[in-house]
Amino acid sequence: MSISGFCLPKFYNHSRVELVSLDLTYKFLGQRDYIQGIVGLDGALRALSYLGVPGANAKAIIQRARVKREITKLSFVEAYEKTEGFRHPKWGHESVKVEVSAYGKVWIALMFEKEDEAVVARAPKDRSGNHVQERTITDSDDVEAKIGGITSFIDLVRAIEEVHRDAIIDEVNNARKVRWAYLEDMPILIDREARTIKSVVLRPQRNVCSPRGIFDIRRVELEGGSSFDMWFHYEI
Repeated sequence: MSISGFCLPKFYNHSRVELVSLDLTYKFLGQRDYIQGIVGLDGALRALSYLGVPGANAKAIIQRARVKREITKLSFVEAYEKTEGFRHPKWGHESVKVEVSAYGKVWIALMFEKEDEAVVARAPKDRSGNHVQERTITDSDDVEAKIGGITSFIDLVRAIEEVHRDAIIDEVNNARKVRWAYLEDMPILIDREARTIKSVVLRPQRNVCSPRGIFDIRRVELEGGSSFDMWFHYEI
């Protein structure tokens, strides 16, 4: 994990909307000078948990999780229930945006960098994060992978990230800055459920050009039947 800890949450009201604010503390890993988007997702879900979301029986869905830009500074997350007529005052300036639906409602978590607080701590790269045990390519270009060492939902997302990233690197010889960008319609599993997932399949959907590179979109199918879309971005 890149996150080394969470500070205590702070609650406040803005335009009759209750928000929770959570400071994130983390270290750069290895020689990286950026924080992976999965750290933002982890922080967003942690902030939402203080508002009672997702809850073990909520059947919560990550409608969309988006990494908008490289994270290079210490950050904080603010989370709230989506309410008609309310827009966060810093909307559009977030590094990561996560929207979760549960209980017939939608909650939003936004991660913002602290412009005056650089990351100064560094730690060795965490080898325990290597969750992919075996990966094969089928005749239809699907990627089938066996995964292990999953202890939490975030570990499961990280494992799927590894499968997707490695597939792009193998398929595109000159791919650079291969990084996760979006999740769409992913069910949130409690950690006990996540630990039961031993295999995933990624099916190619389409590629979309962006001003800086290419989005690689694949349909992810989890053991047990759940499926969702994951987007990666890379430069060439």
